[in-house]
Amino acid sequence: MSTPWRHGTRQRRFRDLHRQRYGNPLFPRAGGRLLRGRSSARRGGGIAIPKGLIALVALGAAVAGGLWYLIWSPALRIASFEVQGASMPTEETVRTALDGYAGGTTLLLFPRRNILFFSEGAVRKEIEKAVFLAGVDIRKKLPGTVVVTIREKTVKAVMERDGRLYALDESGFVIRELSGKELSLMGDLPPGFVAVPVQGLGAESVDLSAPPEPAPAPAKTDPKAKKEEPAPATEPEKPKNAWPLILDKRSEDGHKDVRKPGAQAFSSATIALILQANARLPDVAGETVRWFIPDETSDSVDAIMASGWHVYLATAAPFDVQAERLSLILKEKIGARRPALEYVDLRYNERIFFRLKDGTP
Repeated sequence: MSTPWRHGTRQRRFRDLHRQRYGNPLFPRAGGRLLRGRSSARRGGGIAIPKGLIALVALGAAVAGGLWYLIWSPALRIASFEVQGASMPTEETVRTALDGYAGGTTLLLFPRRNILFFSEGAVRKEIEKAVFLAGVDIRKKLPGTVVVTIREKTVKAVMERDGRLYALDESGFVIRELSGKELSLMGDLPPGFVAVPVQGLGAESVDLSAPPEPAPAPAKTDPKAKKEEPAPATEPEKPKNAWPLILDKRSEDGHKDVRKPGAQAFSSATIALILQANARLPDVAGETVRWFIPDETSDSVDAIMASGWHVYLATAAPFDVQAERLSLILKEKIGARRPALEYVDLRYNERIFFRLKDGTP
């Protein structure tokens, strides 16, 4: 039998349970935490975000900021290169190589201008491609400086090939191309120069093993006549080139590229002979040497003198011996015919060949 509806204790308790179960908004305590959440959502509140997700996002942002700072931040960007121990032409070449390497990227993404991605070994190879050095040391100095210490080769001679000039060391290795300032020190360049043939018809020869011809008797002079003083010897004109100029007339066919820094253009014996001839021939011949043309297939060097005649030297014979023979032939056989001299060939041991321009003694 059902309980009638009336105002009483039982009826009020039923209504209280009913309100608690369905979360009547007039009684907020009845719904508990779940009902307050539902009520808040119904009133337009946001979705709750887990605390772990917030921490993960913050960590990712921190990592991204750190990577940006390490890779692209100006704080670790190389601001300067300090080049020590190099002459001005070598320093210009080294700085060009440094800037060229630093302007690239590593793995197509990381800038080499950043000091962390700047490789000492890789940039050393780039420098050695541009200039041949005795040694190079590269050191990073944080935050943005690279110190390069150079031990350079000394320029001893200059090679001309295809209209370009290259510096050589004492062993015949290519150091680098001449700089603009060094080019200004080369004042005697032969455009389109063609070497004179080594030996031709009409050449005279002298066998040094034979006794020298007797000197003519001195002419009688009047003892009362005033004795003439000999004219003072004139010093040869100084060379117009700062270094011995070697003209490379070899063809490209079957020949290695001798223009790269570090390549040996000529043998050490050839360069040694050229350096000795450049220093000593002016005293022996009374004039400077303009150019040298080596022929390593015949172990010889053609020295073109200032007045246009040639001296053919052998790399296998000591230069002192050849210089003595040249002095003898100039004094004993040529003498006043020097203006007509075409060449003197010293390559055949004691037999010396010489030729005048008109082909006559």
